[in-house]
Amino acid sequence: MKKQIWIVLIGIAVGFSSCKKDNKENEEAVTKLATQAEDNNDTKSESDQTNTDVNDALENFSAINGRKAVTEGKKVICGCSIDSAQLENKILVLNFDGTTPCGTPSRTRSGSIKVQLVDGDRWIHQGARLKITLNNFKVIRLSNSKSWTFNGDKYLTNVRGTNWLGFIAGVDSILYRERGTGLTVALSGGGTINYSVARTTSWKVIKSQTISDYIQFSAMGDTTISGFQNTDSWGTNRFGNAFTNNYLSRLVSNTYCQVWRPVRGEFVHRANGNTLTVKMGVNEQGQTDTRDCAYGWKLNWLLSNGATGEKIASY
Repeated sequence: MKKQIWIVLIGIAVGFSSCKKDNKENEEAVTKLATQAEDNNDTKSESDQTNTDVNDALENFSAINGRKAVTEGKKVICGCSIDSAQLENKILVLNFDGTTPCGTPSRTRSGSIKVQLVDGDRWIHQGARLKITLNNFKVIRLSNSKSWTFNGDKYLTNVRGTNWLGFIAGVDSILYRERGTGLTVALSGGGTINYSVARTTSWKVIKSQTISDYIQFSAMGDTTISGFQNTDSWGTNRFGNAFTNNYLSRLVSNTYCQVWRPVRGEFVHRANGNTLTVKMGVNEQGQTDTRDCAYGWKLNWLLSNGATGEKIASY
């Protein structure tokens, strides 16, 4: 989904002249809406990845994490060295080399991420909180040279505490709450996003009788901004317009279908009086897909001048 959905959206904009609202203003509005939604998706995706890298790094240090794991001192972060000189102050610094290709889609990372346990004795404990500082953390996607440079502070709270045995057995989940204000992302295509974030994310092992066991991921916005409940991010986009992104239902994906192919969830992106609603996990007719893995998503847009449109596409 990370790339294909935005190709579809841009295709909608380019082909808009064939629709009943055939004019240049509509075409430009949909193109901007697509760009804004793409920026939001990319920003969220890379922010989620930093949370994963932080958790992986913490597995190397039980003095902060609190988990006595066989990976103690052995967990490798792609393209990253871990500075533990301030470990006694519960601080780690992740330094990225800027050259090693990592992940899918392949990308390089440079800059640093400082991690500090600011509340609680150990990260596995209920209520423990991390301060994560992004310092010129730059991600370059190698397939198209697009880049995002992050700066600012965000906080991650372990809401329930971590029961690793229960998690592995599929009877307990891990729940994190993420908060951040005054974050910035400089974009390779020009412009800067200024944004805040408020969401919860969870992971749970699902034991299945029909398919192999898998990890289920879910996310939900958990604040109200401008009257929109379940907002997960808001701020000013690259065009200088205020935006909000809020969930209508929890976004759910899993490792069986691949995490970039959600099985359900719906969110709304609003900017400059225009609205794009994205429903994940639909079948070929745009209805909720009841199969193990969904066909794709349905897109609906409403422009400020009243123009509307719809598109169903596969992942």
